[in-house]
Amino acid sequence: MTVENFISRRPSVPSANLLTRLRLATQNDHHNLDETISRINLSDLQGYVTFLCIHHHALESLMPHSRPEDQADFESMARCARNDLAILGEAPTSLPAAQIVRQPNLHGLGVAYVIRGSRLGARFIRAKIPDGFPVSYLSFAPALSWSDFLKQLQAFSDRNCPLRDESVLKSATAAFAVFDHLAKYCTTGLNR
Repeated sequence: MTVENFISRRPSVPSANLLTRLRLATQNDHHNLDETISRINLSDLQGYVTFLCIHHHALESLMPHSRPEDQADFESMARCARNDLAILGEAPTSLPAAQIVRQPNLHGLGVAYVIRGSRLGARFIRAKIPDGFPVSYLSFAPALSWSDFLKQLQAFSDRNCPLRDESVLKSATAAFAVFDHLAKYCTTGLNR
Protein backbone atom coordinates (compact mmCIF):
# COMPACT_ATOMS: atom_id res chain seq x y z
CA MET A 1 0.00 0.00 0.00
CA THR A 2 1.36 3.38 -0.93
CA VAL A 3 1.40 6.35 1.40
CA GLU A 4 -1.12 8.09 -0.84
CA ASN A 5 -3.56 5.15 -0.55
CA PHE A 6 -3.11 5.04 3.22
CA ILE A 7 -3.84 8.76 3.54
CA SER A 8 -6.87 8.58 1.28
CA ARG A 9 -8.30 5.62 3.25
CA ARG A 10 -7.88 7.23 6.67
CA PRO A 11 -11.19 8.39 8.03
CA SER A 12 -11.40 12.15 8.14
CA VAL A 13 -10.91 13.55 11.62
CA PRO A 14 -13.45 16.20 12.39
CA SER A 15 -12.07 19.37 13.82
CA ALA A 16 -12.52 19.73 17.54
CA ASN A 17 -15.82 21.19 18.60
CA LEU A 18 -15.97 24.69 20.01
CA LEU A 19 -16.21 23.53 23.63
CA THR A 20 -13.06 21.45 23.28
CA ARG A 21 -11.27 24.34 21.59
CA LEU A 22 -12.38 26.71 24.37
CA ARG A 23 -11.08 24.33 27.01
CA LEU A 24 -7.74 24.00 25.24
CA ALA A 25 -7.40 27.72 24.49
CA THR A 26 -8.10 28.74 28.08
CA GLN A 27 -6.62 25.89 30.10
CA ASN A 28 -3.53 27.87 31.13
CA ASP A 29 -5.62 30.96 31.91
CA HIS A 30 -7.97 28.83 33.99
CA HIS A 31 -5.08 27.19 35.84
CA ASN A 32 -3.38 30.53 36.57
CA LEU A 33 -6.60 32.08 37.85
CA ASP A 34 -7.35 29.05 40.03
CA GLU A 35 -3.84 29.28 41.44
CA THR A 36 -4.27 32.96 42.33
CA ILE A 37 -7.72 32.43 43.85
CA SER A 38 -6.53 29.38 45.82
CA ARG A 39 -4.16 31.65 47.74
CA ILE A 40 -7.14 33.44 49.27
CA ASN A 41 -8.11 32.16 52.69
CA LEU A 42 -11.87 31.89 52.25
CA SER A 43 -12.42 31.01 55.90
CA ASP A 44 -11.09 34.45 56.80
CA LEU A 45 -13.47 37.43 56.60
CA GLN A 46 -11.05 39.63 54.65
CA GLY A 47 -10.23 36.79 52.27
CA TYR A 48 -13.89 36.13 51.57
CA VAL A 49 -14.55 39.85 51.04
CA THR A 50 -11.66 39.92 48.57
CA PHE A 51 -13.07 36.91 46.72
CA LEU A 52 -16.50 38.53 46.44
CA CYS A 53 -14.98 41.84 45.28
CA ILE A 54 -12.98 40.12 42.54
CA HIS A 55 -16.10 38.44 41.20
CA HIS A 56 -18.22 41.54 41.51
CA HIS A 57 -15.73 43.73 39.64
CA ALA A 58 -15.20 41.10 36.95
CA LEU A 59 -18.94 40.79 36.40
CA GLU A 60 -19.32 44.57 36.20
CA SER A 61 -16.46 44.76 33.68
CA LEU A 62 -17.78 41.94 31.51
CA MET A 63 -21.55 42.52 31.65
CA PRO A 64 -21.53 45.12 28.84
CA HIS A 65 -20.41 42.28 26.55
CA SER A 66 -23.05 39.78 27.62
CA ARG A 67 -25.67 38.37 25.32
CA PRO A 68 -29.31 39.31 26.00
CA GLU A 69 -29.99 35.75 27.23
CA ASP A 70 -27.20 36.10 29.81
CA GLN A 71 -27.97 39.57 31.09
CA ALA A 72 -30.50 38.68 33.82
CA ASP A 73 -28.33 35.88 35.24
CA PHE A 74 -25.20 38.04 35.29
CA GLU A 75 -27.02 40.99 36.87
CA SER A 76 -28.40 38.65 39.53
CA MET A 77 -24.93 37.26 40.21
CA ALA A 78 -23.51 40.77 40.65
CA ARG A 79 -26.43 41.70 42.92
CA CYS A 80 -25.85 38.56 45.04
CA ALA A 81 -22.16 39.46 45.41
CA ARG A 82 -23.10 43.03 46.46
CA ASN A 83 -25.70 41.71 48.91
CA ASP A 84 -23.23 39.27 50.48
CA LEU A 85 -20.71 42.09 50.84
CA ALA A 86 -23.36 44.35 52.40
CA ILE A 87 -24.28 41.66 54.95
CA LEU A 88 -20.57 41.49 55.84
CA GLY A 89 -20.59 45.27 56.31
CA GLU A 90 -18.55 45.85 53.17
CA ALA A 91 -19.11 47.35 49.77
CA PRO A 92 -17.25 46.48 46.60
CA THR A 93 -14.05 48.43 46.96
CA SER A 94 -13.54 51.20 44.46
CA LEU A 95 -10.87 50.41 41.95
CA PRO A 96 -8.29 52.97 40.91
CA ALA A 97 -8.87 54.03 37.31
CA ALA A 98 -5.73 52.18 36.24
CA GLN A 99 -7.17 48.91 37.57
CA ILE A 100 -10.52 49.14 35.81
CA VAL A 101 -10.44 46.62 33.02
CA ARG A 102 -12.02 47.64 29.76
CA GLN A 103 -12.23 45.19 26.92
CA PRO A 104 -13.42 46.31 23.50
CA ASN A 105 -15.94 44.26 21.58
CA LEU A 106 -15.88 40.87 23.24
CA HIS A 107 -18.09 38.09 21.91
CA GLY A 108 -20.82 37.31 24.42
CA LEU A 109 -20.44 33.54 24.08
CA GLY A 110 -16.79 33.72 25.13
CA VAL A 111 -17.71 35.88 28.11
CA ALA A 112 -20.58 33.54 29.03
CA TYR A 113 -18.28 30.52 28.83
CA VAL A 114 -16.04 32.01 31.50
CA ILE A 115 -18.74 33.44 33.78
CA ARG A 116 -21.11 30.48 33.51
CA GLY A 117 -18.21 28.07 33.84
CA SER A 118 -17.22 29.73 37.10
CA ARG A 119 -20.49 28.50 38.57
CA LEU A 120 -19.38 24.89 38.15
CA GLY A 121 -16.95 25.14 41.06
CA ALA A 122 -19.18 27.28 43.28
CA ARG A 123 -20.46 24.42 45.43
CA PHE A 124 -16.89 23.28 46.18
CA ILE A 125 -15.88 26.80 47.12
CA ARG A 126 -19.03 27.19 49.20
CA ALA A 127 -17.96 24.22 51.31
CA LYS A 128 -14.91 26.24 52.41
CA ILE A 129 -16.99 29.20 53.63
CA PRO A 130 -17.59 29.31 57.39
CA ASP A 131 -21.11 29.02 58.76
CA GLY A 132 -22.57 32.46 59.29
CA PHE A 133 -20.99 34.00 56.18
CA PRO A 134 -23.54 34.92 53.50
CA VAL A 135 -23.36 32.70 50.43
CA SER A 136 -26.04 33.95 48.06
CA TYR A 137 -23.40 34.55 45.36
CA LEU A 138 -22.04 31.02 45.62
CA SER A 139 -25.54 29.53 45.94
CA PHE A 140 -26.99 31.35 42.94
CA ALA A 141 -28.39 28.98 40.32
CA PRO A 142 -28.55 30.59 36.85
CA ALA A 143 -31.79 30.32 34.91
CA LEU A 144 -29.82 29.01 31.94
CA SER A 145 -28.22 25.72 32.95
CA TRP A 146 -24.68 24.78 31.93
CA SER A 147 -26.00 21.98 29.69
CA ASP A 148 -28.38 24.37 27.93
CA PHE A 149 -25.54 26.86 27.48
CA LEU A 150 -23.41 24.12 25.92
CA LYS A 151 -26.23 23.39 23.46
CA GLN A 152 -26.27 27.08 22.51
CA LEU A 153 -22.49 27.01 22.09
CA GLN A 154 -22.72 24.00 19.77
CA ALA A 155 -25.59 25.50 17.79
CA PHE A 156 -23.57 28.69 17.29
CA SER A 157 -20.58 26.72 16.07
CA ASP A 158 -22.73 24.58 13.75
CA ARG A 159 -24.20 27.59 11.98
CA ASN A 160 -21.14 29.85 11.77
CA CYS A 161 -17.80 29.83 10.05
CA PRO A 162 -14.61 29.01 11.96
CA LEU A 163 -13.66 32.72 12.06
CA ARG A 164 -16.63 33.35 14.33
CA ASP A 165 -15.39 30.55 16.60
CA GLU A 166 -12.04 32.36 16.81
CA SER A 167 -13.83 35.46 18.09
CA VAL A 168 -15.40 33.37 20.87
CA LEU A 169 -12.01 31.85 21.76
CA LYS A 170 -10.29 35.25 21.94
CA SER A 171 -13.14 36.67 24.01
CA ALA A 172 -12.98 33.81 26.52
CA THR A 173 -9.24 34.40 26.88
CA ALA A 174 -9.88 38.12 27.38
CA ALA A 175 -12.57 37.38 30.00
CA PHE A 176 -10.14 35.17 31.92
CA ALA A 177 -7.62 38.02 31.69
CA VAL A 178 -10.13 40.37 33.36
CA PHE A 179 -10.62 37.95 36.25
CA ASP A 180 -6.89 37.30 36.51
CA HIS A 181 -5.98 40.98 36.51
CA LEU A 182 -8.52 41.75 39.22
CA ALA A 183 -7.51 38.72 41.28
CA LYS A 184 -3.85 39.70 41.19
CA TYR A 185 -4.63 43.32 42.02
CA CYS A 186 -7.04 42.50 44.85
CA THR A 187 -4.80 39.85 46.40
CA THR A 188 -1.61 41.91 46.38
CA GLY A 189 -0.49 42.00 49.97
CA LEU A 190 -3.18 39.53 51.08
CA ASN A 191 -2.00 36.49 53.04
CA ARG A 192 1.56 37.74 53.45
